[in-house]
Amino acid sequence: MVVSKTYRIFAHIFDNEIEEYEAVRKDYQREIADKMGRQQWMEYNEILFSAHSCAIEGNSFTVDDTRILREQGMAMVPVGRSLLECTEMADHFRAFDYLVSRLDGPFDESLLKEINRLVTEHTLSYRAQGSAHYLAFIRKTFRNHSEVFRSSFLKR
Repeated sequence: MVVSKTYRIFAHIFDNEIEEYEAVRKDYQREIADKMGRQQWMEYNEILFSAHSCAIEGNSFTVDDTRILREQGMAMVPVGRSLLECTEMADHFRAFDYLVSRLDGPFDESLLKEINRLVTEHTLSYRAQGSAHYLAFIRKTFRNHSEVFRSSFLKR
């Protein structure tokens, strides 16, 4: 097989990026991931995943806002954040918990449909019915979360 000069130049650049990525990944693994237990690692990733996934949809929650909402529920709605944004996060938490509880099951159409239903369940009803209906859901959803999400990596 004949390899063009252009291909060799780009392949070399790509190889350097892979090496750099691998070095960063190893540092991250050693400095952060290896120091956490499984439960702590899952909680950490849920916060990051939820914050960034909802941000893609335009949610203005920061990672810290997301952590506070997961820890304390609606008792500590971050300043400047809307009830709709809180609702989006709450739906996302439920979908994430559902997915994690089914990691050993099949990755199929029914799983994806249920995840989609959970991610939009109350957000869509909030938009359709207004906030009064939604406050009841939020209070119920977050009633016990302040004790669930107390991990040493979150304490300052």
